[in-house]
Amino acid sequence: MVRNEDFKEQSEFTKSVAAFVRERMSERGLTTQNVADRIKHAKSYAYNRIQGNQSFTLDDLIELSPALGFKDVYAFMRALDTYQRYEAAKARDPKPQTESVAPQRKPLPPAPQAEIDDLEARLARSQARINQLKDYQIVADRSEREDEEFYD
Repeated sequence: MVRNEDFKEQSEFTKSVAAFVRERMSERGLTTQNVADRIKHAKSYAYNRIQGNQSFTLDDLIELSPALGFKDVYAFMRALDTYQRYEAAKARDPKPQTESVAPQRKPLPPAPQAEIDDLEARLARSQARINQLKDYQIVADRSEREDEEFYD
């Protein structure tokens, strides 16, 4: 069996793919054994790829993509690209995302009483119109039922 220190150093891309797969596995509730079953290899093989000690083959990713929630390997690669861009932007950002502060807004001044009265009057007229239309609908429904009863 090969020890972790015996593996050669992997590229940043391989590490990024492994990190992305681990993140998607945790979101989907998948285990290393689930991945091993999906890619048809031993659990140790899957573990080494998930940890970034070895790189996934394209065939592995083709088999694994649907289990990670992607339609196909192309959708997986597009999501991986987005993930890598996001991680790169996050690494460049000097302040942590969790400490961002919402902008402070000054409270709005109270509306003049004339505007409030006008809005309340408009609201009352609108509600009266809605009630009138409801009454028309009730009358129309009764009329239809009476017509149906008459012709039956």
